[in-house]
Amino acid sequence: MDTTFEVPLDALEPWNPFNNIVWHFDIDEPITIEEVEEAVEHEVTHPTPIKHREFLEDPSPRGREDHIARIAWFVMHGWDDAIELDVGVPALGCHVGWIIQDGNHRLAAAIVRREDTITATICGDWEHARELLGDCVRFTFPS
Repeated sequence: MDTTFEVPLDALEPWNPFNNIVWHFDIDEPITIEEVEEAVEHEVTHPTPIKHREFLEDPSPRGREDHIARIAWFVMHGWDDAIELDVGVPALGCHVGWIIQDGNHRLAAAIVRREDTITATICGDWEHARELLGDCVRFTFPS
């Protein structure tokens, strides 16, 4: 069964990285679209993933700037891989507050690029996924 979907960015608004503090280690207010646009204008980018485990061992004094630069890199270069969403399984007591498990920088870049949708893999309860994300979550069982 294919679990990759084109999710409208509007459906992900509750998890918009520009309206929430996503990267808690070193950021006390949300990154702004203007900060990312300035980084794009000056070509200040971060081409490799930011490894939080390494950050915990040796915090970067440039944490906020690193995240802005990572988003800017995706704005400028795009990406091929889907973001990963986990909606949980509420009927079994598994509640997920932040459904974006991997892809916050890519989602932020999609917002800056004014994309309509973003490719995402979705795991968890399908009915709950439809409640959260709408009709983009459709699948058929093989016959």
